[in-house]
Amino acid sequence: NFSQFAVPYLSSESDVMVYDRIQKLKYKVPKGVSWGSLEQVASRDVVIPSIPPYPRVNFISLLKRIRPYIQPTTTVVNVCSNMVLPVQLIDEYLPDCRLENVHALFGPKSGAKGIEGLSVVMCQTERSHPSSYEKIVRFLEDLELEIIVTDPETHDKAMAAVQGRTHFLGRLLQKLGIKKQPNATM
Repeated sequence: NFSQFAVPYLSSESDVMVYDRIQKLKYKVPKGVSWGSLEQVASRDVVIPSIPPYPRVNFISLLKRIRPYIQPTTTVVNVCSNMVLPVQLIDEYLPDCRLENVHALFGPKSGAKGIEGLSVVMCQTERSHPSSYEKIVRFLEDLELEIIVTDPETHDKAMAAVQGRTHFLGRLLQKLGIKKQPNATM
């Protein structure tokens, strides 16, 4: 998944601690990364809750579980592929922390040979903090990523259009009976 894909990039920059109540038994973390309890991970200066916002109840449950450990100086980095709902939920359940919103427009398959030149979206809100925002920008620039800056609403409209076209084309190709070719690049 994307979290496992991103960890080596994050750990090259800082000490990374991860928590996953399910994957801990299946996933060996790379060098420079350690497993921690929910309390240990949520007490860090930067917390990245890498969980889909749907079903909403799971996302809310996680936010409620980490809330006691989040401080006003904590930077929570929302990495969801949609932004409006996660921002609203983080605003509601973690109202006192710094909030940065980052959506990588790539994943393990498209970044398998490296991520240089690929795109990432940063969605600024009134909760963005100048120092944490700039630190994330520098980190992304050091990875040679193309940074697109927008707001959550514009981001989600663009993603809906892109994903809608992708699903439409996929269904169309399926209905036409076009099968994946052995020499296909995707």
